[in-house]
Amino acid sequence: MLDCRAACKVRFSALCCLAMCDILCSIYHYIFLGSIGKLLMLQEEDDRRIVALKAELGAPTKVAVVRAGLDLLEREALRAARIKRWRRAVRLATAESRRVNAEFRSHSRLKRR
Repeated sequence: MLDCRAACKVRFSALCCLAMCDILCSIYHYIFLGSIGKLLMLQEEDDRRIVALKAELGAPTKVAVVRAGLDLLEREALRAARIKRWRRAVRLATAESRRVNAEFRSHSRLKRR
């Protein structure tokens, strides 16, 4: 546990009050830094949308809905990056491909009739 008595803005005079400060600091660290994870600030409308999707998808928690959305966004970003790489590869190979195809056309048996 972190010792946050030095950062505590409230000064206590008695030894028992220091124990109270330790308890309050422990609760603070548990809630804001410990088990909950990172806090996410949402607008009311966004919260309503997440709750509606939670009910529609049958997700157990709102976090499950957010994770599902993040998974979809990650897949879409990977797909977009893959398409970008493919287009670049096509652009780089186009000239050589045309040259090779033109060479094969000049030696084609179907064309010699």
